[in-house]
Formats: sequence, structure tokens, C-alpha cells
Amino acid sequence: MLDDNQANVQIVCLTLRKNNLRAVGANNAHQALDLIEKEKPELILLDIMMPDIDGYKFMEMLKQDEKKADIPVIFLTAKSSTEDIVKGLEIGAVDYMAKPFSTSELITRIKTHVKMKRLQDALIEKKQSLEALNMEMNEIIGIMAHDLKNPIFSILMQAKSIKNERMPYEEAEDFIDGIIRASDVMLELIKKILEVNHVEQGKMQAQIKATDITQCTSDLLERYEQIAKNKDITLNVELGEIKMKPLLDENLYVQVLDNLVSNAVKYSPSRKRIWVKLECNNGTLDLSVKDEGPGLSKADQEKMYSKFCKLTPQPTGHESSTGLGLSIVKKYVDMMNASISLESEEGNGCNFIVKFPLSEEKMMK
Repeated sequence: MLDDNQANVQIVCLTLRKNNLRAVGANNAHQALDLIEKEKPELILLDIMMPDIDGYKFMEMLKQDEKKADIPVIFLTAKSSTEDIVKGLEIGAVDYMAKPFSTSELITRIKTHVKMKRLQDALIEKKQSLEALNMEMNEIIGIMAHDLKNPIFSILMQAKSIKNERMPYEEAEDFIDGIIRASDVMLELIKKILEVNHVEQGKMQAQIKATDITQCTSDLLERYEQIAKNKDITLNVELGEIKMKPLLDENLYVQVLDNLVSNAVKYSPSRKRIWVKLECNNGTLDLSVKDEGPGLSKADQEKMYSKFCKLTPQPTGHESSTGLGLSIVKKYVDMMNASISLESEEGNGCNFIVKFPLSEEKMMK
């Protein structure tokens, strides 16, 4: 409450507190503004007749500040003429009460306007959320239309060539391989989009428990050894001695590892090396995926976990990129109460490090 009469401030604040309303008072405009800066109130009770800066002027100051303009104001004043009331409401007050006032009426009006403000804020937040969702949906549609157009066109042209020229299998084999590759690109994009949507709608819950990840790690990396070899890339695996089981969801862990290793292979040039390392360190199990690829600039690092983010580096073997891999990795890491960091400089490769908490359960020998 702002009123230059200290007794009025004390009485009103005490009355509000007795009715379970938190209240603070100020005797001048500068003191009130300082209080508002420290903690934005849900409503302001404002006197009009004050020296230096009166209630009308203070109201104008509030309305000129974007951060304060939406605070509901009730004039609580001895000025009670129709002209005063109209002026108060015209400059933006939500209500006007004359002194002396009814305590029950004041409390009811305050609670009503606070409730209305909370509902209004909720509607604004919902509107902003819907607008953001609409923009995201438009972005998804645009990206899918763009990224699916080329593989669909490729499939169509190659299928038409096979049909129109009535090719025997031996001649059509390259076209069939092209159709398969284009289909894989489309399927990967659709799977990634569905996966992100599944997580964001809360349909996926992490099943965190003490887990032996040795076998699933080896199985996945064995598959990537051949993929890396096809690009003349050396995949080095270092699975250190893991004495304690990490706390994680095995399925999500495999997805994190899969995405990180896939990116390392996808963006590494031929005759380069990739290291995948697991080791216990200061109460965590650390997964490190390091490559000798192009690295990421500071600008790329700031946006690398955003959905559909197209970073500067390009795949080195004409592989597809959805811009969703690192976004999914970050979501899964967070769901497992783990952390992820990146050591990288532009031109000097990337080293992604994921730290999983360890349980007290020991590994079987």
C-alpha cells in the first residue's frame, strides 16, 4: 500500500494480514518503487492526495514501465467525487474505494482482483504456449516438407526408371539400393520426430535402476565398428574397470550412446579416429565420445540442443541429418538425472562427456 499517512498504512496492512493477505507499506513514491523492484506485488492500494508525486502521477509512472504496467491498482482515497473516480479508472485503475472504507468490502475487492489477475496471467501464458506450439508445428511441417521432398523425388524417379525401362534385376540393383537409402532417410526423420513428441507429451518415463551396461555398450559399438570401417574411420573402445553399477535407464542410455557415436561417425572425415570410453570417476560413471571431426563453434554450441537445429558441420558421407539427435540426447540425459558437457573448438573435434550417478550395488565378477 502507498499512502503518505503512516497510520493509514499501518492500519490497512494490519487488516490485510489478519485476513491472510501478505502486505507491505510505503509512505512515498520512491519507497514504493523500490519495494516493487525487489518483489513485484499482485496488487497495489494507492492513495491520491500525496505530496511531491500524487496517486495519479504514480499511476502514470507504473503504466509507462512494461514490467509494472500490468499490476492491478485500487485507488483507496478520501477523494470521492464522480470526477475523481472517473479519472482514476480512465488512467488504468481496476477499482476505486473511498475512505472511510468497509473492511469486508476492501478484502473482497482485493481477493476478486487478485483472482482475476491470476486468471488473466494463466490465459496469457496459455496463449503464448499455444502460439509457440503453433510456430513449432509450422516449423515441423516445413522441415518435413523440405527434408522429405528430396528422398521422395529420388524414390519416384528411380522407381519410374525401373518400370519404364523394364530393367532386369542386375541393371536395376543400383536403383533399388538408392530407393532403400532414400526410404531410410525418410524413416529416420519420422522416427526422430515421433520420439521427440513422445518425450514432450510425457508419455515416456525413465525406469532408473542400478544397471550393468557392459553388454549393451559392447553390442552397440560392435555394430558401429563396421559402419566406421566403411568410412575408413578407426573406432577405439576403452571400457575401463567398472566396479559399481550406474543408475540409469538402459534403453535411454543406449539411445544416448547411439546418437553420440552416430554423430561422431557421421561428421568425421575418412582416416580419422573416434574414441568411446567408459570409466568411473569421483562417484560417477563417465561416458566419453571423442572424435577428430570439424568441432563446433561457440555459436553452434549455444544452440546445439535445440530441436531441428542445423549446425555448421555437414555429414562427410552424404548421410542424412534431422537436427534432432542432440536434442533427444539432452532430453534423455536429463530424464536420467545425468549431465552432459562438451569439450570442443572449431576445427579440433568434439568430446561429449555424459556423467551418470553410481549406485552402491557392485558389479558381478
